[in-house]
Amino acid sequence: MGTRGLTMVMVDGVERVAQYGQWDHYPSGQGVKILTFCKKNLRTRAQRAEFLGKVQQCGFISDAELQERWVACGAKPDSDFVNMDVSAEFKRRYPALSRDTGGDILYLLMTALPCFRIARISFSSLCFVSGRTV
Repeated sequence: MGTRGLTMVMVDGVERVAQYGQWDHYPSGQGVKILTFCKKNLRTRAQRAEFLGKVQQCGFISDAELQERWVACGAKPDSDFVNMDVSAEFKRRYPALSRDTGGDILYLLMTALPCFRIARISFSSLCFVSGRTV
């Protein structure tokens, strides 16, 4: 279902990940996916340290860099819209930038190469926040 949301990871009060998601952002949707990730991948101190290290390597790409990536996938430079083929190619090449990724951004972070880059987005909504010291 098209319930939009934002998956965020903050470290020491600094936003390191802000992943917009188009689908299933309610506790029984992306909430379960994120909880499952945490239960499987953040159980031990070593796992949490590894995840923290990867999160700290994250960076946000610029609007210009994001536009260049869309164009590289076939988008017209001056258009705000793309067709389904361009959208599918963009998602294939850059899953971390896809609105379909949602909570899977956490899995991508765990398997990413250094300097994982994501798009900074603006999003305003009510959200649930869970804070835990690593």
